[in-house]
Amino acid sequence: MKVFQFTASISVLAVAASFVLVACVSTNRRAEMTAEARKEAMVITLEWGRLAPFPPSAREVTIKIEGGSFTRTFRSHFKAPRHDIETWIKASPGLLSAESTYGDGKRKYIIKPGGGANRAEVTIGDDDSVEIYTSWS
Repeated sequence: MKVFQFTASISVLAVAASFVLVACVSTNRRAEMTAEARKEAMVITLEWGRLAPFPPSAREVTIKIEGGSFTRTFRSHFKAPRHDIETWIKASPGLLSAESTYGDGKRKYIIKPGGGANRAEVTIGDDDSVEIYTSWS
């Protein structure tokens, strides 16, 4: 019985330690995103969302990587003039093939993802902000 309790305790500690390690690595990775990692994240976001490159007029561009060993999520944001966003939509196969819904001042597109992803969506606000969410798990 004591061997079982000892083994169970070690197993619980190992799982807890792995969660702490993943949390530390994920936090450090976000804080230290290199230009190369940012570029790679952008390429994956566009592939998974089946999206055209962001308009040249895009500003306030951000991209965040989330997840651990078994999941990966990319969250991107940019603002651009409305005309440029409409041109970007027309150049993006994922957006052209998706139906949009409208509510609370935002158009939301649920996209059939590409590149092995399991989810992709784009939300475009009346304030000309674009939010992109792609994930794989």
